[in-house]
Amino acid sequence: MTQGLFEGNVDLHTALTAILPTLIISLVVAFAVGRLARRVLVSILGEQLSVTSPLVRGPLRLFSLAAFLLCSAVLIFPAFELAGVERKPPPRGH
Repeated sequence: MTQGLFEGNVDLHTALTAILPTLIISLVVAFAVGRLARRVLVSILGEQLSVTSPLVRGPLRLFSLAAFLLCSAVLIFPAFELAGVERKPPPRGH
C-alpha cells in the first residue's frame, strides 16, 4: 500500500505515531473553524434563520469537513518526517 510513497518498510507503530496526532490536531482545527463559521453565520443572518436549520447546518458541516481535510493534508507529511519515515524522491522527467 505504501510502496509508492515511502522508502523501505513502514511499521504500524511508526505510522500511528504520525497519523494519530495529525488527526487529533485536524479535529481540533475543524471544531474551531466550525464554531467560527457558526458565529459568522449567526452574525450575518441574525434572526432570519435558526442555527438548527438545515440551510445553516449544511454549510457549517462543509466548513468543518474542508478544514479537517486541508489540515490533515498539510500536516501528514511533516508528521511522517518527524516520526522518521523517509519519503521516496519524486521521479525525474523522462
